[in-house]
Amino acid sequence: MSKSLTKFSLPLAVAALAWGSVGNAHASTIELDFTDLDSFATSETNPMGDQSWTGSKDGLSVTVTAGPSSSNLWWDGQDGFGVDTDTWFNSGKNYEDDEVEGSESLTVTFSQAVDIVSMNLTDLFNEAGCSFCSSYLEKGYYQIDGGAKVAFYADPGEVLGSGSNGEKTVAINSTATTIVLTAPGSFGSGGSEFSLSGFMVSVASAAVPELSAAGAGSAVALFLGFGLIIAGRRRGSGIRLAAG
Repeated sequence: MSKSLTKFSLPLAVAALAWGSVGNAHASTIELDFTDLDSFATSETNPMGDQSWTGSKDGLSVTVTAGPSSSNLWWDGQDGFGVDTDTWFNSGKNYEDDEVEGSESLTVTFSQAVDIVSMNLTDLFNEAGCSFCSSYLEKGYYQIDGGAKVAFYADPGEVLGSGSNGEKTVAINSTATTIVLTAPGSFGSGGSEFSLSGFMVSVASAAVPELSAAGAGSAVALFLGFGLIIAGRRRGSGIRLAAG
């Protein structure tokens, strides 16, 4: 081994001990705004009439698919995604071309597991402003990775006919690769339906090496010992490492 390599091997080993063994994973938050498809890397910024759409943002790919298979996506820059089955009061109680209801569904698939912090909806109203039905809050459901359905309801302040857009932010805070959205559709003299305008998700990044307290202490001790050895050799003091 050369003298120069021997000279630097111990400091390099100390640095590796202090730095290389400890790391923490970090997460980045990504806003997925489906009312602005220009904010995604995608080949289709107006997926009206397509059954699915795929776009990517900050390294995360997301696909939105309309169900059932005979249906297509509705999209506009005010409300985001809905489902168009091109039918009128069929057996699935579908009646709004631009929203999700009845037998329809929106399936959102992520290219990797994400923490869905929240989901943004539009056209989900407090039907207190309905002129031909009883007052009620529209509702829908989400389903994470094939799990149980979880209900959500309109914000009471989003009254139909008041000029609001029926906006609702649903806190989710669950890890998922797929989320499926549905709504009851028509019932009696009323109905429940909504559109999907986006998500806020958190994505874990690779671990970043960090200096630990224990590693730092070991580094200081080894560097001091190394310095004493070098100094002793220069003075001819005969300082040697004790034999085990």
